[in-house]
Amino acid sequence: PHRAAALVAVAVPTDTSPHGAATLVAVAVPIDASPHRAATLIESLMAGDDAAVLDRATAQLRAALGGGQLRSIMAGVVSQAGPYHAQRELRVQSREGMDIVTVRCRFELADADVQVVFDAADRLAGLSIRPVLSTVLYAPPDYVHPPLFRDQQTVVDAGGWPLPGTLTVPVGPGPFPAVVLVHGSGPGDRDESFGPNRIFRDLAEGLASRGLAVLRYEKRTKEHGERIAASRKFTPNEETIDDAVAAVAVLRGTPRVDPARIYVLGHSFGGMLAPRIAQAEPRIAGLVVLAGAVRPLEQSLLDQTRYLAEYDGKVDAGERAQLDTLVELSRRVTELKPSDPPVAFAGTSAPAAYWLALRGYDPPAVAATLPQSWLVLQGERDYQVTTADFARWRQALTGREDCRFHSYPALNHMFIAGVGRSHPGEYGRPGPVAAQVIDDIAAWVAADSPRRASPGMAR
Repeated sequence: PHRAAALVAVAVPTDTSPHGAATLVAVAVPIDASPHRAATLIESLMAGDDAAVLDRATAQLRAALGGGQLRSIMAGVVSQAGPYHAQRELRVQSREGMDIVTVRCRFELADADVQVVFDAADRLAGLSIRPVLSTVLYAPPDYVHPPLFRDQQTVVDAGGWPLPGTLTVPVGPGPFPAVVLVHGSGPGDRDESFGPNRIFRDLAEGLASRGLAVLRYEKRTKEHGERIAASRKFTPNEETIDDAVAAVAVLRGTPRVDPARIYVLGHSFGGMLAPRIAQAEPRIAGLVVLAGAVRPLEQSLLDQTRYLAEYDGKVDAGERAQLDTLVELSRRVTELKPSDPPVAFAGTSAPAAYWLALRGYDPPAVAATLPQSWLVLQGERDYQVTTADFARWRQALTGREDCRFHSYPALNHMFIAGVGRSHPGEYGRPGPVAAQVIDDIAAWVAADSPRRASPGMAR
């Protein structure tokens, strides 16, 4: 759940890149040699031959990618995109003295553009991987009824970080209870798009069809990635918490929304941070946790990688080496000091301040100290956030009349139905968030919100 970038940028020429924001620096080389060099280098990268890649890199880039960092980041890429298949097409450009080659590559779940940059001495000076948006046409689920709601565009701004958003409001006079949707890790869009699926759009339009206003917005790491890359003080506050609080403020000032009945729904890493959002904004009525992790971030990422390595019943030498690298990087994260350089771990690249802000954080234990209502949902086929995580939430909150728990045997991490053991391969198949999830959230808000309603307001 906590990979900070879906197909994150792999490297930067400085060490100040939270969540894989890429800065490519290079100077010109003869352009007619570039395609062959790029294609060869990419094949080495995808084959796990890190030495061949690093041998071609500048000293600056080697420092950023050495010590297992490159393999860690590629593990994050493969865990989200699936296995690499082939190079498809290539384009070359020369810009301001840079020779840049972009190769469209096909992975099992999605295409990605792999961009490489060479300097005048024929050295690799920049490398990034960026997702290609799915071309599959989105189809609203059957539980969405467009005549029952209207979309309006808005902006969420936590003090100089404007984020375009969509507010979906039911038709009618209101005032309505409302929900803010909080992303998982990575530079997600307002729909929390993953391949052909639009998790947050399903939730927003499904809940609006049932009488709830819903606000979703672009994540700060997507909308302001380059600006964030310059910060060494980037923490979960800047990534997620501050913007969620600002979104609550937007709803509180929205006509036809009851300011006393505003809820926050966090998915994955957003669910993990839900207690901290509630601490930052105590007036939130309640929180919905969808697949909220409780393990330390580095442990969760390691466990996911181990699951995938062991999925076929065997762990080959390459997978074993990858796991050994991640075990060592996990140790480094647990021993980080504030002055240490950024660490890239299974696709999550962030400064020491980011990792340190999560050290010792126990989400269910914090939630148990807070007055808000809680609804915790879990897919039983989820290998990223597991039923063991779910059990921790239940243990911490059981006994409270305002807390409810639901698990779904057929659902995965995206709350989409499937069969058998879950694998990233299924994420590439179109499918809606399960209708039962929409119904359970709407029913819980309907049961909880009357006692939270503003005095004198119709419900």
